[in-house]
Amino acid sequence: MKNAKFITTVFLTLVILSQPTLAAQSSIEPGLEKKLISVCEVLKTNSRLKLKQVLKATGISRKVISKGLVCNGMDAVTFARSFDADESANFIAAAYKPKYNELLSKN
Repeated sequence: MKNAKFITTVFLTLVILSQPTLAAQSSIEPGLEKKLISVCEVLKTNSRLKLKQVLKATGISRKVISKGLVCNGMDAVTFARSFDADESANFIAAAYKPKYNELLSKN
C-alpha cells in the first residue's frame, strides 16, 4: 500500500511540475516516468552502488537529478535525507557543486 501511495505521489508531482510541457504533449512519456520513479525508489536505499547502477541504466545524470527531480514533493537530496539515506543524498548533492552546501543544509 505504501509503495502504491509513493508511486502515485511521485507521478502526481511530475504531472504538476510538467504543466507547461503538458500543453505541448498529452502526457509524460511512460518510459521516462518509470525511470524517474526508479531513481526515487533507489534514493531511499542509502546505497551509492545501487544509485550509480540505476543512473547508468536510466541514462539520467546526477546533475539533472540534483537540479530537478522531485520525489514526494521534495528535491532528491531532501527526499534521501528523509529516509536517513545520507550516502545517496551526499552522492547526488556532490554533483551540483555550486549549491552543494545549500542542498545539504535544507534539512
